[in-house]
Amino acid sequence: MTSLFVGVRANLSESVKRAGLSILFLLLFSLLCLEVTTVRAGECSEKAAHVFDQPLIDFHSHFQGDSLESSELPDIMRDNNIEIMCLSGLPGGDGDRWVAPSAWENPEWVRPFLMNFDPEANESVLYVHNQLNTGCFQGVGELFINGHGRRVHGDNPVLMSIYRLAADARVPVLFHWTLGSTEAKEQGTKADFQALKRVLSLNPDVIFVLAHCALGPSPRRRDYDRILDYLLTKFSNLYTDISGIHKELFDKDGSISQLGIMLAELIEKHPSRFLLGFDLSDSRFRPEECDATIRIYRKFLMFLGTRNAELVARKNALMILGRCRDPFLDGGKKPLFIRWEKGFIPWD
Repeated sequence: MTSLFVGVRANLSESVKRAGLSILFLLLFSLLCLEVTTVRAGECSEKAAHVFDQPLIDFHSHFQGDSLESSELPDIMRDNNIEIMCLSGLPGGDGDRWVAPSAWENPEWVRPFLMNFDPEANESVLYVHNQLNTGCFQGVGELFINGHGRRVHGDNPVLMSIYRLAADARVPVLFHWTLGSTEAKEQGTKADFQALKRVLSLNPDVIFVLAHCALGPSPRRRDYDRILDYLLTKFSNLYTDISGIHKELFDKDGSISQLGIMLAELIEKHPSRFLLGFDLSDSRFRPEECDATIRIYRKFLMFLGTRNAELVARKNALMILGRCRDPFLDGGKKPLFIRWEKGFIPWD
């Protein structure tokens, strides 16, 4: 009997040892997994922080004043690590003559866009031809095809001629062409959709950029995301900027909104076709409002992953702006130089 108890106790002791070793192994394995997970999380945090802090290119903002140097835009750019701003005037003014000298003063960070012409007047074709040939302007737009109560036919003969001029100069065309709204003054209709397809298919050498993701004001079309996805899939010359929609990217509690999720999914599918834009204007924004707008977009970039965030933040814009033709090198018409208070600038 004594030997029986001894054997049982020995077997029990051996079982306890094995169980103890198993528990110890599981504990060590769990700690190892936790360490690896922590390292990976740290790597992701570092990448997210890098995306948040990287330089940005603003593909869509406005300027209307005598001099950029006397405005607050240079300070806003420096404080927010903005590398380049694409600037156009505003409707109803002579913005082309304001942004051109500013770009000549600051060629390293200003890219002027041409917009102050009548998109339905025949004389606009010659005007655009002459201005693009100065080499100063590196884009056309923001053209209001369907937006803010304005509506013109985006495929009218004047604009089709201007698109061909943009192709020759290898500059992008930025237009406000709402497709996603059912609001009466800015409704995206089937006719608008068909006209845009004609423009894109007949001008394959032009890069077109839909401002504000062609979203428009509420109420919105339920199939808006499918429309934009279809266009980006079918037309390789179509891009879109995410300007002017910062207030809708996040809910009041700070979580990403349904619109933000939808755009993030579209960006995941078409990462090389989205551009960052802030839609800032020296006549409408105070510096603190500009800073707040840019912070929202930086927050949104963190939801895209490092690679896609870098593309949207600056690399896609650099690719487009790098196509612009230099008329002096490519045999374009030499511009007329006029005297300005800080020297000579090209003007025609």
